[in-house]
Amino acid sequence: MKLLKWIYAQRKIFVGLLMSAAAIFYIYKRIDVNLLLRVQTEFHLGYLAVYLFTLALTYLAFGVRWLLVNEGLGSVWTSFKATILASGGNALLPARGGDVLRMLYFKQKTNQPVSVSAVRAIVEKGLDLPILLSTVLITFSVFQKDLRILFIPAALFLVIVSILIVIKIRPELLTLLIQKIEGFLKRNPSEKSELKFLPSTSYLSYSFLMTAFMWYGPVLLMYGVFLKFIGLEFTASSALLLVLFASLGVALPSAPSGLGVFHASIASAFELLGYSIEVGLFYATILHAVINIPLALSAIAIYLADYDSKST
Repeated sequence: MKLLKWIYAQRKIFVGLLMSAAAIFYIYKRIDVNLLLRVQTEFHLGYLAVYLFTLALTYLAFGVRWLLVNEGLGSVWTSFKATILASGGNALLPARGGDVLRMLYFKQKTNQPVSVSAVRAIVEKGLDLPILLSTVLITFSVFQKDLRILFIPAALFLVIVSILIVIKIRPELLTLLIQKIEGFLKRNPSEKSELKFLPSTSYLSYSFLMTAFMWYGPVLLMYGVFLKFIGLEFTASSALLLVLFASLGVALPSAPSGLGVFHASIASAFELLGYSIEVGLFYATILHAVINIPLALSAIAIYLADYDSKST
């Protein structure tokens, strides 16, 4: 009876898991297993432990970024677990349900309203955009062997840093900008603006620098180690290409963990590297598994051990 009551209390999660299981079954049913078995690949299993370490390091960096975006509220450990819940939850639940779990979990641990966390999550995505644009330009420059293109992301980075410095020196400019935006949106002045939930200039600057570091540090290293794991050469250009296409593959809300879209995106990346689309799909399947299975299992463990669903 207690088990049935617990299952009923978790009914939203179970419905999401059933939808995810159906999507995963459909995608993997479409894969020609015999073809995958015929792909000659020399796996270096010794790199698996190194890969898992870099995966943990990557999400620790994401956790630190979440801590900075939230102006140091909570702790690194709380932000790390919240980040795992988000990414692991997104691997299991449709429509990026893990992001909602992160907000609810963070509210339980820090008493921060969900509305504030929602704005901070949007800030995160906004910080990723210039990095993604820079990655596109850097990747294009490397593969076209035209280093002059690198001046564009370098200039973009300098412009963003300059804006943050100016706002740091003249914080009233940010306040004035917010007021202008509110006036343009014709909001009722008595209403509390979501724009006021933005992090302070200092924490916004730290968050941007952390975003640049984690994408061109731990994330790039993680994909490079994955290349070694599947027996391919570790080059910065190849790892950069995977970072770009993986980011594009999970950029929009879709099936859990970007099923289908992620596979097609990564397969296209390997095709650009000179492999057939069938081999690319094989590598994409492996990459999808080694990213999402550890995150999903960790998210389930955190959810069962440290998340109070009764308080939400």
